[in-house]
Amino acid sequence: MGEWFISYRKPYNPKVSLFCFPFAGGSATLFSNWVDYFPDVEVIGIQLPGRGARIMEPCIDNIDSMVEKLVPLIEERVDLPFIFFGHSMGAIIAFETLVALNSDIKAHCLRLIVAGRRAPNVISDQKSIHYLEDSDFINELRNLSGTPDEIISDKGLMELLIPMLKADFKLGELYRPSRIAVLPMPITALYGEEDDHDGKLDIAGWDNHTKHRLQAVPIRGGHFFINTEISAVIQIIRNNINKDLLTMGI
Repeated sequence: MGEWFISYRKPYNPKVSLFCFPFAGGSATLFSNWVDYFPDVEVIGIQLPGRGARIMEPCIDNIDSMVEKLVPLIEERVDLPFIFFGHSMGAIIAFETLVALNSDIKAHCLRLIVAGRRAPNVISDQKSIHYLEDSDFINELRNLSGTPDEIISDKGLMELLIPMLKADFKLGELYRPSRIAVLPMPITALYGEEDDHDGKLDIAGWDNHTKHRLQAVPIRGGHFFINTEISAVIQIIRNNINKDLLTMGI
């Protein structure tokens, strides 16, 4: 099996680990330059099967199988206080993985930061697209504006990517939480002010999943604000890390 964790230029003496879960169709490379903004943080990109160096591996299209794979790997990997960050599909993978961690490991998690994803108990009114014929699926990808036109226009590349993309969308679209889990750590939820897919009202439900008061933060832009407003996203994560470390006296 390929490498699930990609660590980019680990600091000499990191204070915290930041595990980053990508959106549907994304890979660990989304976070490759984040180390430039976090000199005292070990940034770890989660590399899911079916992309990057793992492109020939079978994709995982359901949350239970994904969590079953990730939990023991995370529990072996944690050696510092840590934060989970996930955007869209990555948010629910991060959340469900965190729920399933053993209590000793979970106690080292400072915060869950979710972005661009409705709360687990909120059912989307958006139509599902993972089951569509390839041509219709590609048209829907264009409408979502998350996949660059040069990639969508490359027929050969899309033939290679469509199985992975459909698996990711299936995981996200068919996801339902088995229960309303309440986490012991704070949750910060970021949402795009122009996001008509997972906006403010959908995000508010994350308040049901933490014992703390939810921090809901608007970001300029649509669903993929993680691409267009990366400086704002980084600053919010940085502020939360500083606050959490100060609370711990680190």
